[in-house]
Amino acid sequence: MAFNLKLLLSKAEYESETLKFDERINSPELLARDISAFSNAKGGMILLGVREPGYVVGISETKLKKCFDTAMDSIAGPIRAEIEFLIVEGKNVGLIHIKNSDGIVGSPYGIYRREGEVMAPLNAEDIINGVHKDKNINESISTVSKTIFQQNKLIEKISFSFDNAN
Repeated sequence: MAFNLKLLLSKAEYESETLKFDERINSPELLARDISAFSNAKGGMILLGVREPGYVVGISETKLKKCFDTAMDSIAGPIRAEIEFLIVEGKNVGLIHIKNSDGIVGSPYGIYRREGEVMAPLNAEDIINGVHKDKNINESISTVSKTIFQQNKLIEKISFSFDNAN
């Protein structure tokens, strides 16, 4: 996807409904949440290795690619996202381009959408409306089911960690 990243960085002072900056890779689960949130809204772009308001710090292409692949494998629903890497100011920057989805998209952390600068969880009514809006209701129900299963696995993992800590 060819465009002028330096121009975008010079004009983008803050995150928005369609733009997010991440200085570092946090986890595949959080990346999956962010990708699914953009997908459940208007779509957008995540710039990794960039600190708001556009200060380039760089990122490991290998680590980000691995994290992206793991995140994509954990996403439930019709997702359309791609990753590319560019060199800006001598540093590696990752760009994840996300298209909005025709159906509900879930992540291990739940079903979110991008609202302004934040990731907001969909409430039960929004999820039901999304299921009924989707042309393939069975696919939407499968997405919700897979998301709930993933959340249960995360809860068990956290519970196990707490038990071991005590």
